[in-house]
Amino acid sequence: MRYFLISITLLMVIQGYSQTDKMTILSGTIVDSDSVPVPDMAIINTRTLNTIRTDEKGFFQAQVTGNDSLLIYHIAYKRLFITKKDNGKLIIVEPEINEINQVDITNNYKQELKNLQETVDEIKRAAPLKKLSKEERKSLVTKFVEENGSHNKGFSPFFGPTVAVPIGKIVQLTGLDANKRQRKKLTSHYHLVKPSHIKKKNKISKD
Repeated sequence: MRYFLISITLLMVIQGYSQTDKMTILSGTIVDSDSVPVPDMAIINTRTLNTIRTDEKGFFQAQVTGNDSLLIYHIAYKRLFITKKDNGKLIIVEPEINEINQVDITNNYKQELKNLQETVDEIKRAAPLKKLSKEERKSLVTKFVEENGSHNKGFSPFFGPTVAVPIGKIVQLTGLDANKRQRKKLTSHYHLVKPSHIKKKNKISKD
């Protein structure tokens, strides 16, 4: 009798294992949050690592045994695990938001803007000299006087072409030995003052 009970118990255990290990088909349809089917979604058996993919309608069929679970994977969506209890269901996946990539994109965008601005500045500095018309010079003189008051007696504001030069060069070119060729290299970025008596000397020397 004792051996009979042991035999019955073993048979029940074996039968339980056989039922648990029975091969079944787990199927379903995968869609996104807008109910649009997601094709080419990887369906991975976590025990055997066998992989299948959803078709163009988001449908799949996978073989599972016992308590196998399936990993639903796609780079654009969050990972999801399903089991036999999800058989035949409509499975909704959520988009994966990669914050690190968003930060990288933002930083790259800012760097591109910075590089673009530096390039524009270089182009401006390398631009050809612009000769001001009489009207433009008159407008600049009027604006200079309005912002700075009446200039000192014997001096008049001078606005040259638009190319940046060092401060030392400006001082040198505005001295008593300044000549017309060098002064033309100065820019309107600086409000220079030209001694009026130099102009008088030049007129005298020409006479």
